[in-house]
Amino acid sequence: MNGSDKKEIRRHVETLRSQLTPTERASRERRVNERLTAWLKGIIASRELSPDTSCGTAPLPLKQPQETALSEENCPSREYSGTRLSTGRETAGSCGSSRLPDAPIVLAYVPFRTECGIHRTIEACWETGIRVFVPRSLHASRELLFHEIRQWKDLQKGMHGIMEPDPLSPALQDPLAAFAVLVPGLAFDTACGRLGYGGGYYDRFLKKLLQAACEEGRDAPLFAAAAFDVQLVERLPVEPHDIRLDVLITESAAYTRDPAADRKRGEGSDGAAG
Repeated sequence: MNGSDKKEIRRHVETLRSQLTPTERASRERRVNERLTAWLKGIIASRELSPDTSCGTAPLPLKQPQETALSEENCPSREYSGTRLSTGRETAGSCGSSRLPDAPIVLAYVPFRTECGIHRTIEACWETGIRVFVPRSLHASRELLFHEIRQWKDLQKGMHGIMEPDPLSPALQDPLAAFAVLVPGLAFDTACGRLGYGGGYYDRFLKKLLQAACEEGRDAPLFAAAAFDVQLVERLPVEPHDIRLDVLITESAAYTRDPAADRKRGEGSDGAAG
């Protein structure tokens, strides 16, 4: 996909998303959040990650999302020069370095402008004991650093007006401690391809996450996105460096990645991203 293709898709989808009325948006966001919350709780229950039995909600009636741990031959290129992730298990919170976190961890984001709001899902995480970390953008290196938030007051306005966590709040030293990453995006397809906003922050972060999991022999978190149906396109063209999501949730459906279908298309383990 060349730059002009991406630009046109972004323009078209952003126009459709911005045309949703407040009533339409509220109704669709409610359904998206119900599905996303159920999916998160289902993953926790299936992996027995939570000491809180209230999290035992069954997963959505879908094909189980694929594990993202990679075999040696499917590892992202070892020539990738990004900053290496920590091998320790601890976070700058209550987690010890010699054991798994006391509570499940999810990496989320703070919706901006016309993005589908996931505030209800974040609040549901707080209510059920799931720790929530959201990103702070490091613009010089174009990287993301995740900090824990426990209430909306923990956020402050960052660059471009995007709400970000206080730099002094607990930072996550080991992103592999998370069981899921909620990834923002502008356009998606039903094969769990994603097109971002062009900055490449999440592309770099997800690739480093997979690289670290591969090198350390650990499971990578599941990659998920929440979006409106109007953000779906028939198919996003593929580039070699792109990484597919494990699940895409909209107000009307949830889509999971099928590695077998990827192989049929000759795409390997990667897919369309932005």
